[in-house]
Amino acid sequence: MRILHVLSHVGWSGGIESYVLNLVGLSQHSDHDMAIVCGSRTAMDVSNVIEEPSLFAPDCGNFDALLETSPDVVHCHSVLNTKMLDWLLDRVPTVITTHGYQLVCPAEDFYQEYGRRICERSCGPGCLPATVLNKCMSLRPRAAIRQYKRAQWGIKNLNRFSAVISPCTDAANRFLSAGLLAKTSHVLPYFCPTPLLEQPRLAPKNLQLTFLGRIRDYKGYDFFVDAVSRIPNVKGVLVGDFNPKSTDLVEALARRVGCLDRIECRAWCSRGELTQLMAETTVFVFPSIWPETLGIVGLEAMANGVPVVAFDVAGVREWLVPGKTGAMVPVKDTAAMVSAIASILADEELAARMGEAAIDRIRAKFLPSDHFDSLVQIYQTAKTGNS
Repeated sequence: MRILHVLSHVGWSGGIESYVLNLVGLSQHSDHDMAIVCGSRTAMDVSNVIEEPSLFAPDCGNFDALLETSPDVVHCHSVLNTKMLDWLLDRVPTVITTHGYQLVCPAEDFYQEYGRRICERSCGPGCLPATVLNKCMSLRPRAAIRQYKRAQWGIKNLNRFSAVISPCTDAANRFLSAGLLAKTSHVLPYFCPTPLLEQPRLAPKNLQLTFLGRIRDYKGYDFFVDAVSRIPNVKGVLVGDFNPKSTDLVEALARRVGCLDRIECRAWCSRGELTQLMAETTVFVFPSIWPETLGIVGLEAMANGVPVVAFDVAGVREWLVPGKTGAMVPVKDTAAMVSAIASILADEELAARMGEAAIDRIRAKFLPSDHFDSLVQIYQTAKTGNS
């Protein structure tokens, strides 16, 4: 089969982009051809990438270039242009992965900034006044209306897709609640791109907690810093998209809670640096407070034999087994998070058992080859169902 992946940008820094690039790499060892069309790229070391900025321009009305490679199936990733999606759905079997909630939630993430709560409402007229109270959509009226119309288009057209793939059961349920038919819905978690640790790891010499993610409110970095402040003799390392402003923000918070001397801010790390980072990590902390569709960094920690402590949100339930590979605690409950972390730090044998169980969990459910085979089956069903 010939598969065309469509996404706005291609680079190794983002989770979605890395996932697609890794998929294309896996296809080179199969009988299937995969290519990518994008609006821009920073990953210049990858072949089979077609850069067509005009296709992603807001005023684009001609999408013929998308089908120049004659794909059997088109796979869309975070495409927000409903004109492009309409055009594809009328012409070729089209699959979409719900990396986010853009097609069923005007705010894209079911997250309310005021109050820092997960939203449980369905998309409807009430979303517009609700955003004034909760700040989920843009507070600019024209932008909010555009977001609302996009979600309304998504709900109306969900069942035109040949397949809608969700990385976790919770995300799939959001789309099913919006009207997606069960026969079109598929739960397929991301795979772990990190090689599995081949033998049990040695316990790090020093106690270290690690956070890896964007420095954003909904990623819960402040809960991580607060947890570090409450646990003596432990170092906290945050790795993310730091700039001077976000570094000052994190350091000011650490100074306020009294742990500045035990907090370190680092820029995004390379694949090789990630391995070393995990070797130094005693417990990986995943404090995200929005309904993550999975959380690949959690898989990467587990592949390196590191126990994970996370808030109980959406996709985390797909990979973290409480009591076996780490601990899940109620969202925003810092005291419970600290207690879970402290229990693991105090028991080296428990940490080792959890680390080994984490590796086994990745081997059983999150291998790249298994994911690729399952994805190909979805493509084949999409192709034959539309022939």
